[in-house]
Amino acid sequence: MTTRVAILGAGGRMGRCLIQSACDTDQTNHTQLAAALVPEDSVLIGTDIGLEVLNQPLNIKCTEDFNAIVKDFDVLIDFTRPDVSLHYLALCRQYNKALVLGTTGFTEAQRLQIQQAAE
Repeated sequence: MTTRVAILGAGGRMGRCLIQSACDTDQTNHTQLAAALVPEDSVLIGTDIGLEVLNQPLNIKCTEDFNAIVKDFDVLIDFTRPDVSLHYLALCRQYNKALVLGTTGFTEAQRLQIQQAAE
């Protein structure tokens, strides 16, 4: 079974690294880059993330619209900012999507919120 991955903050430094990593994985890894989320004011909206990051098309358009891609992925990977992460944590819970959270800098109250969601 292939796990379809969406990258939040796809145009940022960590997002680009995650895109490269997702595309460099061995075929036996069973992961597939499925979506690229960017902020609503990003100049990347509508562009192919593959052309932006790998200089080759992946036919995955950058979008700011979570609802437009929610059916396209199984796991959201997030290395953005605490406020953004908590917003997407709520969306992932709402749509029963897995979340890999690599963001740092959470307050104790925010960490508790994440812990409660994980249960």
